[in-house]
Amino acid sequence: MRRTLPFALAFGMAIAVEAQPLHTDVARAAAVEFAEGRYSELYSRFDLRMKSAVTEQMLRQAVAPQITGTAGAFERVDGETTCQVAAMVRTCVTPLRY
Repeated sequence: MRRTLPFALAFGMAIAVEAQPLHTDVARAAAVEFAEGRYSELYSRFDLRMKSAVTEQMLRQAVAPQITGTAGAFERVDGETTCQVAAMVRTCVTPLRY
């Protein structure tokens, strides 16, 4: 059974986006990097606070297997990325098809 799962990112503390033009573009790229297993690229987007909380190795060995073990193999982005701001934190959601 194929499923579409949301991939959410909270900007400001997790991903450094100051130099990026559109939050939705950055969120979508980060979601695809994660889903495709491009952890070095994804990790390079993390700010210092996020890097102190999770390592690239943790992404590879702990987080990713949970997603693929539950949802299966990534197929495609399955919709538009949406962003909203609450309590001074921007959260963006990208639906991913597994």
